[in-house]
Amino acid sequence: MYDLTKGDISVRVQNNQQTVTQEDGKGGYVKNKDNKDIIDLPDNDVVITTKDTETGKVETTDNTVKIDAAKDSEANVTLRDTNIDVSGKDEAAITIAGNGGTGKINLELDGNNTVTSGNGHAGIEKGAAGTLTIKDEKNDDSTEKTEDKNDTGHLTANGGEGGAGIGGKENGSARYISITGGDVTANGGEGGAGIGGGKNGSLINAGGEISGGKVTATGGKGAAGIGGGEGSYLHGFTITGGEVTATGGEGGAGIGGGNGAVAPGKNGGWSIDIAITGGKVTATGNGGGAGIGGG
Repeated sequence: MYDLTKGDISVRVQNNQQTVTQEDGKGGYVKNKDNKDIIDLPDNDVVITTKDTETGKVETTDNTVKIDAAKDSEANVTLRDTNIDVSGKDEAAITIAGNGGTGKINLELDGNNTVTSGNGHAGIEKGAAGTLTIKDEKNDDSTEKTEDKNDTGHLTANGGEGGAGIGGKENGSARYISITGGDVTANGGEGGAGIGGGKNGSLINAGGEISGGKVTATGGKGAAGIGGGEGSYLHGFTITGGEVTATGGEGGAGIGGGNGAVAPGKNGGWSIDIAITGGKVTATGNGGGAGIGGG
């Protein structure tokens, strides 16, 4: 387990090997329990926390996490009782990258986790490349779920001004975001979608879906709950399960486009492909935005 309060953490997967690096903020590296520098340390199941092992208190840190999966590789990272707040910086709390467009990142939720980003950034920042799957497949202590023990992992992701809760930064679009489990709350900053594009950014999510868990997505002013940021659109989104509540900001759709959005097409206008085949879905627009459709 890695204590994020000690320094920024970078997880990278390349040549089928996952490694972790943790800088100490002083030009060096954090030491592990064996007194070795945590630099390109092989670890196929990285667990990150800010919980103090002595007091049991979940501390708040302004250190950040970056996860990068190379082409055709897969990263596995667990957030376990983690609180990141970089609202005073122009940074993202967690940055997701899938180089080459085919990198896969799996983010397991254990315990209670909150991430808050600075202006211009998403809470969990995910651009166009690679895939992000947020899941809750294990108990909070990493044991397998059973009928007798079935913990729910929680995540609240808050975007800074212009950023999505989960998705694009300001002027940034998002792709390939899936949620399969957990209790996930995503709040966009002003102009940013709850899940989707930052201000002026779209959600182009063919291949991404919500298939389980409880998901609450709220757009900032002018943005959709799930979909486009202010001034942009949604193209391709599927819900097959789970309990989903999506609420647009002023002028935004619950699921769909942000206020004033125009999607590219033969004659301009909307180009939306939304499929709901299961689950319980509540979608509410705001200030003229549709529940499902255009802002």
